[in-house]
Amino acid sequence: MWRPARPPAVAVLLALLVVPGLAAAQVGDLPFLTSTPGPGGTQSYSLAVQTLLLLTALTFLPAVLLLMTGFTRVVIVLSLLRHALGTQASPPNQVLVGLALFLKLARQPPPKVKDDIPLRVLVPAFVTSELKTAFQIGFLIFIPFLVIDIVVASVLMSLGMMMLSPVLVALPFKLMLFVLADGWNLLIGSLAASFVP
Repeated sequence: MWRPARPPAVAVLLALLVVPGLAAAQVGDLPFLTSTPGPGGTQSYSLAVQTLLLLTALTFLPAVLLLMTGFTRVVIVLSLLRHALGTQASPPNQVLVGLALFLKLARQPPPKVKDDIPLRVLVPAFVTSELKTAFQIGFLIFIPFLVIDIVVASVLMSLGMMMLSPVLVALPFKLMLFVLADGWNLLIGSLAASFVP
């Protein structure tokens, strides 16, 4: 038995959205898209049109902020530094963008008391101090694991196992060293101690 084909759901939804609008347009004007003339040749738009114009203008605000400041140069230099160090995700993108948004040179006289320091100077100083401390702690963490990698790679080379990945063989030794040295306690303790002045 032959049955007529069902219209696609998208076409039905589109028809339901368009038909009332066409009916309203035929009856008169759309009440949410109106403008009324004001004194002196000005126009007063409805709230829906004003909201649409405001949201459209807000989409261009980040572009203006990024292109009219030193943001571009700072974020590119910091990301190139991250790639040069070989740390693909440290510092994270949010930190780089935050530094690039704040690192405008203050060019102001030295403050007499600490309450005179403006926030635009204090925030980048705090972030760079935190980055310095984080890199120092990271260096101390990285060295023992690098030694294990070098030892494992040299042992594998001396045994003629050049096709075996040193990373695969070194991983259990790294985990064993971390557990035997009570790594979690040392790491969390040193992090907590770094916040004490």
